[in-house]
Amino acid sequence: MDMFSAVVTEDDVVQAEKNEGKSLRKPHPFIINLCMQRCGCKKTGGVFYIGDMPDDMAASISAGITPVGFVNDRSNESNDEKLRHRALLIEKGARGVFGNFKELESYLKDE
Repeated sequence: MDMFSAVVTEDDVVQAEKNEGKSLRKPHPFIINLCMQRCGCKKTGGVFYIGDMPDDMAASISAGITPVGFVNDRSNESNDEKLRHRALLIEKGARGVFGNFKELESYLKDE
């Protein structure tokens, strides 16, 4: 795990849910907030959450950070399905939706 500044696992979520007595799964921002706390990250801009599901966008917004969507250009989805998937992520708050890591990297560098 030396490759990551912070890691949040299913075990963290399960333990916290036992302590809190409620679900802390997305769209709840628990995993994002815990990860940011563990790496000492502040919510002052320049923080992005990249996800491929509507709950990812909702969790990011609830955590106060920028939601970014990812719909893999090389997935087995039809082009129409990819377009609908992208539109849904935008509708749910994604600032942008990208289909490959080159596009994503370019966007993040510009932000």
